[in-house]
Amino acid sequence: MIPADLRCLLVVAVLLALMGCGSDAGPPEQVEKPDPLGQLARQNSEEPAGEFMPPDLTEEEVIAAIIKLGGTVERDEVEGLTVDCSGTKITDASLVHLKKLTGLTQLKLGVSRVTDIGLPHIGALTELTHLNLDNASTVSDDGLEHIKGLTKLEYLHVGNTNVSDGGLVHISSLTNLNQLVLHNTHVTDAGLVHLTGLAELTHLNIYGTKVADAGLAHLKGLTELTHLNLNGTKVTDAGLVHLKGLTKMKTLFLADTNVTDAGLVHLKGLNHLTYLHLYNEPVSRNTTRITDSGLVHLTGLPNLIGLELCNTKITDAGLVHLKRMAQLRFLGVSETKVTHQGAKDLQAALPQCKVFPRYRKNWWEDLDL
Repeated sequence: MIPADLRCLLVVAVLLALMGCGSDAGPPEQVEKPDPLGQLARQNSEEPAGEFMPPDLTEEEVIAAIIKLGGTVERDEVEGLTVDCSGTKITDASLVHLKKLTGLTQLKLGVSRVTDIGLPHIGALTELTHLNLDNASTVSDDGLEHIKGLTKLEYLHVGNTNVSDGGLVHISSLTNLNQLVLHNTHVTDAGLVHLTGLAELTHLNIYGTKVADAGLAHLKGLTELTHLNLNGTKVTDAGLVHLKGLTKMKTLFLADTNVTDAGLVHLKGLNHLTYLHLYNEPVSRNTTRITDSGLVHLTGLPNLIGLELCNTKITDAGLVHLKRMAQLRFLGVSETKVTHQGAKDLQAALPQCKVFPRYRKNWWEDLDL
C-alpha cells in the first residue's frame, strides 16, 4: 500500500498525466529541496501508456482527477457510469485510466485531443454502449479498427473526424448500433454498403458528406430507420426512390440537397413522417428547389406535424395546399415569398399551427409534443 501522505501526490500526478504533461518540462534551474511530485509526474509521463496509474490508486481517486480536469462523472442505477471529458485536455495516454471505472457505459470525448493512438484503450472498455468522438478531428479509419469489438455499442458519434469509407468497414461489426453520426466526414456512396448489416439502426446522420443517390440504395434494407439526416449531401430526386420502403421514418432532413418538387412524390407512403426539413440554410447555395407545386405531394402525409421551408421558392399560393393538413403544428416560411396575409390566412384555417416568418434553427426541439 502507498502511504496516505503520498496518495495525494499520486492523484495530482495522475491529473498532470491526464493533461498530457510531457517529459520536456525541465526542473527549475536551482532546486534546494527534492521535488517528489514533479519527479513523479515526469517519471509517469515517460512511462509507456498503460503504466501511468499506480497499481493501488482507487476508482474514487481516478474520478477526482477527471473532475479536476474539467470533466464530469455521473452514475445512474439504470444507465451505468457516464464520463464526459468533452472539451478537456485529456490525452491518448490518459485513456488507460478509464479501465479503473466500474460500470462505464457512456464515454464522451468530443472536441478533445484524442487521436487514433488512444483508441486501443477505448477498445478495451467492452461494456460501452455510448461513445462520442465528435470533433476529435484527427481520429481516422485506422483508429476505428480498435473499437470494432465494442459490440454493445448502441450510439456512436464520429462526426467532424477524419473518418472515410474505410472506417465503415470496422463499424459494420457493431450490429447493436441504433444511432450513428457520420456528419462532415469523408464518407461516400461506396462506404454505405458497410452499413447494410446494421439492422437495428434507427438514427443515421450523414449530413455534409459526399453521399449521393447511389449511396441511398444501400439504406433500403434498414427498415428500422426513423431519423435520417441528408442535409448538405448530393442527393437528388432519383435518390428519394430508395426511401420508399422506410415506412417507419419520422424525421427526414433534406436541406441543401438537390431535391426538387418532383422528388417529393417519392415520400408518399411514409405515413409516420412527423418532421420534414426542406429548407436551405440562409448562407447556402439554395440547392433545394421546392416551389408551390411540390407542396401538393405532402398533403397525403397524415402525421406530418412540422414542415420547414425556409429559403425556398414557395408563395401564398402554395399554402393553399397545406390548409388540408389539419395535423400540421409548425411551419417555417422565413426568407420565402409568403406574405403576412398569406400566413394569417393559413393560421386561420389551421389555428393549432404556428407559422414562423423568421428562421429558427432546431425549432423541433422546442415543440411541446
